[in-house]
Amino acid sequence: MIDSGSSREVPLRKKLTRTSTLSQFYLLELDGSRSYDPDNKSSPLIYEWLCRVPQLITAINKSRGDYECNHTEFRPYQKQHWQEKISLNTSGFVVNTGYEFMLKVRHKNRTSNYTQKISFIRGDPPAVQFKCITNCNDKWNIQEKLILRSECPFCADMQDIRYEWKIQYANKSAVFKKATDEVTSTGFDKQNLAINAGQLREDSSYTVILKAHYIGDDDHTTKITLDRKSSVLPHSGACSMFPKAGTVAETQFQIQCRNWKCPDLPIKYEFTTKTKAKSSSVSVSSLSRTDYPIWYTGQEPISPKSILPLGDPNDGYDLEMIIRVLNAYGSFTELDPVRVKVENIVQTPETNLSSIIENSKPKTDDATSLAQWASSASSIINAEPESSNTTTSAPPTAAELASRIKVRTSIIKSLEKANLEGIPIENLKQVGEALGSVVAVKDEIDDDAQNASENFLLRLAASFAKNDQANAGAETYEQASAALCGPLSDLMEITTTKSDGYLEQAKGNHSRFDYYFYDIEGYPYC
Repeated sequence: MIDSGSSREVPLRKKLTRTSTLSQFYLLELDGSRSYDPDNKSSPLIYEWLCRVPQLITAINKSRGDYECNHTEFRPYQKQHWQEKISLNTSGFVVNTGYEFMLKVRHKNRTSNYTQKISFIRGDPPAVQFKCITNCNDKWNIQEKLILRSECPFCADMQDIRYEWKIQYANKSAVFKKATDEVTSTGFDKQNLAINAGQLREDSSYTVILKAHYIGDDDHTTKITLDRKSSVLPHSGACSMFPKAGTVAETQFQIQCRNWKCPDLPIKYEFTTKTKAKSSSVSVSSLSRTDYPIWYTGQEPISPKSILPLGDPNDGYDLEMIIRVLNAYGSFTELDPVRVKVENIVQTPETNLSSIIENSKPKTDDATSLAQWASSASSIINAEPESSNTTTSAPPTAAELASRIKVRTSIIKSLEKANLEGIPIENLKQVGEALGSVVAVKDEIDDDAQNASENFLLRLAASFAKNDQANAGAETYEQASAALCGPLSDLMEITTTKSDGYLEQAKGNHSRFDYYFYDIEGYPYC
């Protein structure tokens, strides 16, 4: 991946000021440092920069930078060609010659490459470049916003620049005729370009074109382009759920998917629960699609057998399962909701709710399994009574309240033991949602449970900050941060009823929590 686009025009000289001299040229940097191996994002890579020209330059000056690029086949460029970034002094290149720079990246026996075209022009246009904010993989997710930013490291004032953005298909026809609110939130004449989710087509080739010039200097315009394809949606498959009915905390359910196809591998499966149960939540208005609590997410087409949360008591205990099949870039095909009946356990005066919940707990520290169990267990104690026009549920007795507090504390402390090492951002979201469902009833959270919850949230936030922001996608990050901020908000609200000392401790934890989000550009803090 090379930051700054597929092709670009670069001025030979910096914008002159009163203290400038004619020897001050642009230093153009090509940056490949955001490249990674998708199977091992932290592994070191081997870089190699090469260059070529479409036809030989006849007038060669060996002191110029073009000397090492004067060949029609790709060859290594300069002594720095093994570095992740290289710098080009623009004074060393010939005007209106189409140089091509290729970055080769290797990890073990795997190699990938990317080529950027550069043309040097006379005059003094702004040396703008692309920076991708969201949807930054080598293929676009059509169901996520695309946000690009124009930057100019050598420009004194970005407000002196006029911009013209355009997106066209491979046949050069324009994708968008007008900058309507449905298409874009920025228009096509601002420093940033934001294309709304759902406005691009799958499996299509696009070119983003940005033209920029200083106000009053229309004759000197910089043009840069970015070539991208959109990814292909998974297709041709089906999914089924077994069994169709069961009891909360007892029945093991499973979803089986088969025959899904997509060239943008790996295929991933995400099963969520559309429930009306109590949970902590933070609304994120920028999301382009409805978000539901995760029950299972992973590459296996058959989910492990596990319990489900309680169905809606006012809808025959039916629970809707949302099934999405995703490609490697996050674009998904969503199936029609699957309805499954998850009834409550039959409770009598002799029922030991704590024992039933404890007996259903998985004997593992696997984060997904514990989150599934915690969501199911909390749905039992969060359950509203069935609607009735003649009866009103009585508040719990002191003994019942003490028992419910004990159960919630036990669930939190079990969930706290989850192994978070190296788990994907989607699974962190799932665990955060499970914790949110446990702490949703604030009157049933005591000091012990609150302290355990806050400590666990700090671990979640630390794991969240370690995840790869660019590869996960902006919406996934927003959803995950909302899942963590929800229970934290509830816990802070509970804290206002506690002693001053405990309040100061909680505020300190909140500050530490925000610290983990500090370096995550563009995403909401709590």
